[in-house]
Amino acid sequence: MKSDFPNLQGLCQTLAPIDKIEEKFGKMTVTRGKSHDFLGMNIDFLEDKTVTVGMKEHIKGAIADFPEDIIKNAATAACSQVSFSNI
Repeated sequence: MKSDFPNLQGLCQTLAPIDKIEEKFGKMTVTRGKSHDFLGMNIDFLEDKTVTVGMKEHIKGAIADFPEDIIKNAATAACSQVSFSNI
């Protein structure tokens, strides 16, 4: 894959005008690494170049806050190529 940013420094310099964005939307933080928490999703980039997205804790919290008992399962809208695990 070709990238316009041959290194991280080039990317960071391109993102330098982030002050203007923060003026409009508020303070942002930059995270680097293999694990991230974003909008209730735990995103992990694995060594085998795959990505896992987990929402277990977020869903547990939503269920705990739901005012009624959840008594049955619901179908998923995910396509057949998506694999699920109980991590």
